[in-house]
Amino acid sequence: MVGGAGKTPIVRYLAMRCRDFGRCAVVCRGWKGQIKQATVVEPTMGAQDVGDEAVWFRKALPRDVSVIASPDLAAGQRLAERMADVIVVDDGFQSWSLPRTADIVVVKPSLASGVIPNGCLREGTSALKSADLLWSHENESEAESAARPETHFCVRSRYRLSYLTTTLGKDLPRDWLEGRRVTVASGLGRNESFLKTVLDAGAQIEHVIKCGDHRPISKEMFKGITGLPIVITEKDAVKWRHDFPAVVAGVTIEILEGSKRLDAQLDRWCRL
Repeated sequence: MVGGAGKTPIVRYLAMRCRDFGRCAVVCRGWKGQIKQATVVEPTMGAQDVGDEAVWFRKALPRDVSVIASPDLAAGQRLAERMADVIVVDDGFQSWSLPRTADIVVVKPSLASGVIPNGCLREGTSALKSADLLWSHENESEAESAARPETHFCVRSRYRLSYLTTTLGKDLPRDWLEGRRVTVASGLGRNESFLKTVLDAGAQIEHVIKCGDHRPISKEMFKGITGLPIVITEKDAVKWRHDFPAVVAGVTIEILEGSKRLDAQLDRWCRL
């Protein structure tokens, strides 16, 4: 899978689906963690050890799904092969040396920049021709969807709010955001889909704090902003160390188009 399009929850979605075909493992880079070699992620590990994505995968996935953090994806894949029948490699599309059964590329059409993932030192869009499945993921309005250039995607999806809780562990009703003025803070590469999810839940966003992908949200960023609930992502919650709580908005993947095609492809790939 390739990054830059809010794909992390899609990796979780695929891992949950792949459990139906045997033992499953997720391999990620452990970005911003201190590890130097392939490591099996345990519940006691923190973002400073194995990175925020690895910690979130460990919290979000059942214990029967192994999570491997490894700066070297090939080493992580080799470790995963000892404990899994099906391996989902996060952000592995550009690593051509990795053995693979299939490539799934997740893109966000409105942010297309001629490279994937969006940014420098990445693959040109011509590389999409080698993908086995092209997946469009975007929380967009009907007008935005109509204005989007026509491209053939096998699967289309969007985020859907699945739960609300606080960093103190208090569960909130899913309609809690409706009509509330909030501050949204995130350490994402792109936060547009998350903002749209919060808006779709009925919230009124007064302030947006964006600190960059994988970066912790610092207390200084909230100077001058008081009295409003702070809404953060699940991935940011694993790094939250402040003495004031935040509301964690959990999301799930809603498949809009291509569910039968995805079912058939997963069945074929995972049985090889």
